[in-house]
Amino acid sequence: MWETAAAQAIGNLETPAVQAGDGIIGCLRRKYGYVRNLNDNIAMLEREERYLLSKEEDVITMLDRKDQIMERTRECNTWLDEVRVMKGKLQELRNRYQNTSRRFCGLCPFPSLLKLGKTIVIKIEEVIVLKSRIDQITIMHQRAPMPSVPVIKKHPEKIDNVPSLNEHVEALLRLLKEDNLKRIGIWVLPGVGKTMVMENLNNKIRETQLYDNVFWVTLSKGGSVRKIQLIILEQLKLEVKEIHDTDQIADMISEVLVNKRYLLLLDEVFSEINLKEVGIHDDHEHGAVIFAYRDRDFCRFMDDHIKIERLSNDDAKNLLRKIVGGIIDRPSYKKIADRLLKECGGMPQVIKLIADSLRNEDDPAVWRHLLSDMQSPGTEPVQEIQEVYKAFKLVYDKLHVDKKPCLLYWAIFPPDYEVYQEREANEVAHALAKYTPSPLVSLFCCNYASFPRTVWEAWSVDQLAGV
Repeated sequence: MWETAAAQAIGNLETPAVQAGDGIIGCLRRKYGYVRNLNDNIAMLEREERYLLSKEEDVITMLDRKDQIMERTRECNTWLDEVRVMKGKLQELRNRYQNTSRRFCGLCPFPSLLKLGKTIVIKIEEVIVLKSRIDQITIMHQRAPMPSVPVIKKHPEKIDNVPSLNEHVEALLRLLKEDNLKRIGIWVLPGVGKTMVMENLNNKIRETQLYDNVFWVTLSKGGSVRKIQLIILEQLKLEVKEIHDTDQIADMISEVLVNKRYLLLLDEVFSEINLKEVGIHDDHEHGAVIFAYRDRDFCRFMDDHIKIERLSNDDAKNLLRKIVGGIIDRPSYKKIADRLLKECGGMPQVIKLIADSLRNEDDPAVWRHLLSDMQSPGTEPVQEIQEVYKAFKLVYDKLHVDKKPCLLYWAIFPPDYEVYQEREANEVAHALAKYTPSPLVSLFCCNYASFPRTVWEAWSVDQLAGV
């Protein structure tokens, strides 16, 4: 009995001692492992660091790609900050390892190796945790939209009292309300009031709120995909920063517009446009595009189209009466006015030019002389715009010889070119100085600013270029 009790007592005393011994041995074994596996652990740390850096690059790429429509979360910013701090610590640790490696062969104290090895193992765990944390947080959320410009109001001449033009606006509105029509064409001859129709359509849409955004782009022969993109970006208040690739910009535009109700108005279309390169796609259920062109061949690319006809006789007479007054109803002027309107061919811009020439003119002889000029055989090369040509020539012929070069100079500008009068005068004067006698330069500079106001108002640069 006594022996049994003694053995149990000795056993109870031995167990804590054995456990303590095992713990000490395990601790020593672990510490020895820090030193023995130092090279393997540093290799593992570098591998996990590469994975971490790859994650960081992926996140930054995503942030850059979607930065215009989304913004990074505070969690994401915190994670990126922690990655930057971690990269600094890992570089310090790498430097310590390299310095220690040079002092091997028994010359490096064991405590220093032990401390370095333990730190490496701890950093491996921290890098793994940091790398996995990005998968558990929200990287980006929808950016609060900046107030875009929905529909820029135009200030065209009102056409409510011009049925032959207003009916085109109403026809376009009806077409836009049909869900299956995405591409609508406006086929038009120069000078019949196409821009007037489109500007009034723009304002009608603004009043009815048929679309969230309306983008107006005048292309001309120098038009491009890039120009359309820039106007859309500007109106949507999107910044592209350093992005110059049109495909990336197209993706950005498409992503913003895909669920919007939008209308793209393309004026002065001279060549086929690949809307996909702009960012306009057929799967944009609520978007539509209107093309205005002079070449009827474009009709085959459209879902539907309309042709803007010339003014009716009544509308043409009303327009002339609005400018010159009731003089056209007097017996001595009535027949002349009717014949002049016939020569104008129902083209609003031509009627305006003729009317401006006759404004405040109460001499029937002047009216008859103008009619004679309009009826005289012309040398115009294009039959479709003979009225435009004759009207323009009348204005040109009335100018003093010194001022004619000024008007011709305007015709070289593209239709949508923004002309700054003083700057352009200086530039052309410098150009003339190289190739022309000095008297002509002086004449140009003197007459440019005083060019007849009626010409600037009645004849826009795009019509001059078209002629």
